[in-house]
Amino acid sequence: SVYLGRPLSPLQYTPQTVTVNPDDKQTLTFRDKALQSLIINKYEDGTSKPLSGVTFLVTDTNGARIGAGEYVTDQNGQIVIPGLTPGMTVVVREVRTVRGYVLNGNPQTITIGTGGASVSARTGTGSGAAVSGTAGTAGTGTAGTGAAGTGNTLNFYDQPLSVLLIHKYIEGTDNEPLANVEFKLTDSSGAEVGNGTYYTDNTGEIRVENLVPGTDITIRETKTVDGYLLDGTPRTVKIPGGDVKEVVFWNARMGQLQIKKMDAATKEPISGVTFKVTRSDGTVVGATNGEYRTDATGIIAIRDLKPDTYVIREIQAADGYLLDDNARTIEIKDGKTYTVEFFNEKLGGLVIHKLDSVTKEPLAGVQFKLTYADGTFVGQGNQGSNGLYTTDKDGQIAIHGISGTVIVTEQQALEGYRIDRKR
Repeated sequence: SVYLGRPLSPLQYTPQTVTVNPDDKQTLTFRDKALQSLIINKYEDGTSKPLSGVTFLVTDTNGARIGAGEYVTDQNGQIVIPGLTPGMTVVVREVRTVRGYVLNGNPQTITIGTGGASVSARTGTGSGAAVSGTAGTAGTGTAGTGAAGTGNTLNFYDQPLSVLLIHKYIEGTDNEPLANVEFKLTDSSGAEVGNGTYYTDNTGEIRVENLVPGTDITIRETKTVDGYLLDGTPRTVKIPGGDVKEVVFWNARMGQLQIKKMDAATKEPISGVTFKVTRSDGTVVGATNGEYRTDATGIIAIRDLKPDTYVIREIQAADGYLLDDNARTIEIKDGKTYTVEFFNEKLGGLVIHKLDSVTKEPLAGVQFKLTYADGTFVGQGNQGSNGLYTTDKDGQIAIHGISGTVIVTEQQALEGYRIDRKR
């Protein structure tokens, strides 16, 4: 008779056939291989520090989950999966890491067997190919290398995320911090990093954590505080692995311009004098078309001026003073205060008396013409015609606020009088 023997164990599927003869005794022996365990270790890259709470997905080569499918490292950074059949191939992927670390997205493949293998993978910059190994054989790949050893062990390493520290100081000081300066951070694709917009704190610092090593970040200062010059030059830095990258920005103080207006004789301040301030290219300064007026102390103070050359012109003098039409130019280079002084001379007055040459009585209604030495009229006159004035009931013409050489000519005498041809 022929008998077919099959083991009851599901681990050995190879049948054995034996022929049993009369009065014969045959023996069949079945040997089962012991089930194996897979050990997954999780470390911080470059150290032996275990990482707990990291989640892995464990599947076969077809993607079917093995056991629970997802496993989480314990306090020792380890996962132990028992009951694995020797010869089976297992694929392990890290699917979630813990805060402060870069997820290692490189899967590892191992063939379960006696003797086993120890295989390692680190977060890398390669192509991300899986690292594979078989029992007693080291696995190789772009993400790491496998070292031969005992047991079925896979080692994963996560790089700690990095920190970017931005410092903002006032130029010309011993690292005096500047708070509330706005920066924007973008990566090489132009996408915002983290919150995108950051502001320096009271220590003049911005701290951006949990940055992926190897990332190129561009830092742009987009808004500074009043009184300081914006540093518009962006900086691009590469984030190091598990370290702090520090970048320093400096802001120069803006310059200030002080215009002082004084009486040429007494040096007393003159208020109410209007000036126009422009830059070297002719553009006006400020929001009032470049016009400023001296205050009660005779001063105009203009703050927050960028380095440039500025032109200052007096365009309207105070009553009783001669306009100083000589423009002044000044170069502002730094955060200092620059002072420009203007002096005004007081305008003079002229009184014309018209008298009878014999009686010395005043003569009213006599017309005079007043011109300066260059032929221009002195004022508009009181007769509605340029430079023409007529004596009042007291025989006088009083003119104020004039300066220069004045030529007085009698134009028309009264009836019974002759014109005085003297000038």
